[in-house]
Amino acid sequence: MMKAVVLVDKTNMEVQEVAKPSPKAGEVLIKVVYTALDTALHEVPNRTMIPGSLLHNLKVTPLVAGWHFSGIVESIAGGVDNLKVGDAVHGHLQYSSKTKQGTLTDYITVPASECAKIPKVLTWM
Repeated sequence: MMKAVVLVDKTNMEVQEVAKPSPKAGEVLIKVVYTALDTALHEVPNRTMIPGSLLHNLKVTPLVAGWHFSGIVESIAGGVDNLKVGDAVHGHLQYSSKTKQGTLTDYITVPASECAKIPKVLTWM
């Protein structure tokens, strides 16, 4: 289990315990180091701004909030050859009504093709 910020309905978010995901073929499991609190998420409780993609996925609540991530590759499923365990990566997670997965959590699974390595000259500041 892990903690996640969950959109429980169209106006409420709360911290919940959720299952830790497992990567499928072509995916990596990432330990999230940093994520972003987007303006869209801040405005959800006030319903003053809800982007179309988030509005669509709010129809299938609950779902974990967040889009952007940086973190460390913790495990790799079959079919991944561009990343290895321990690589620092970043990216933008595409919401899916199937996974209900976002980045405001401890771990995420992401297609390896949607991750970019963070150059070694950069540090976690």
